[in-house]
Amino acid sequence: MVTCTASLILLGLIIYVQEYGFEKLSEEPSCYSRFDFEYKLLTKIVALETTAAKLEDLISHLEEKIVDTNKKLANQNKLLQDMLGKISFVTFYDNIKNVYLKYSML
Repeated sequence: MVTCTASLILLGLIIYVQEYGFEKLSEEPSCYSRFDFEYKLLTKIVALETTAAKLEDLISHLEEKIVDTNKKLANQNKLLQDMLGKISFVTFYDNIKNVYLKYSML
C-alpha cells in the first residue's frame, strides 16, 4: 500500500529523471583539438616539475638544518659531559681532602 506522499515523491523522481537525467546522456562530448590537449598537458607537467623542484630544495634545506642541529647538540652534550666530569672529580677530591683533614686532626 503506497501512501499519497510516497506517490508524489515517486512521481517527482520520475519527472526529474525524465527531464534532466536523459539530457545528460544526449549531450555530445566537446572535442578539443590535439594542440589544446597537449598545451594543457604540458602546462600541468611544467607546474608539477616546478612544484617538485621547490620540494627538493625544501628537503635539502631541512636536511642541512637537521645536520647542523645534530652537530650543535653533540657539542652541547660534550660540554655537559666535560662539566659533569670536572664537577664529579672536584667533588670527589674535596670529599677525600675533608676526610683526610678530619682524621688527621685526631
